[in-house]
Amino acid sequence: MLLWGKVVKDDNKHRCSLVDKVVWTALPGFINSEVVACSVKAFMTANLLNELIELLEKIVLRHDFAQYKNFQNLLILTAVQVAGAGGLSDEHKDRVIQHINRLDKFDGADIALTCVSEGLCKEALVIYKKHDDKMAATTVLLENILDLERAKDFATANHIKEIWSTLAAAQLQQVQNSQESTR
Repeated sequence: MLLWGKVVKDDNKHRCSLVDKVVWTALPGFINSEVVACSVKAFMTANLLNELIELLEKIVLRHDFAQYKNFQNLLILTAVQVAGAGGLSDEHKDRVIQHINRLDKFDGADIALTCVSEGLCKEALVIYKKHDDKMAATTVLLENILDLERAKDFATANHIKEIWSTLAAAQLQQVQNSQESTR
């Protein structure tokens, strides 16, 4: 870890070259999870999030590490953190959706909550749907995306009493709010 600390320092004039070589050549060939984990930790410590995403994509999406839940969680959470940073293109959000759709061993509920807290509500909705958490999906539609029509369509498609009750409560609240605003 001491060596990594020197490699990823801002004042290291060879940093970009070394990081690129590690991401694109060295680490993807490793099968030792401890070596990969040490490198991941160094990238995190140095706040090299884009480089970390590239590294994780190489090892999780194209190698034997796809089976590891922790690496999948880290890849998606890092992508969420970058996409939620604000002012970034939709490409970063699309990347999050791609990872959510492609991977299947991540902690859906925890990552969905993080998505909501980072303002990535559509991504949270995709996770909840993928993990078949219909009530949480309904809550995101109503409370975060604020789309009663989509929530109604979702309720119609799923035929679950609790979803209809939640939708009805939201519709009543909307009527009450509009009546209060006209007074």
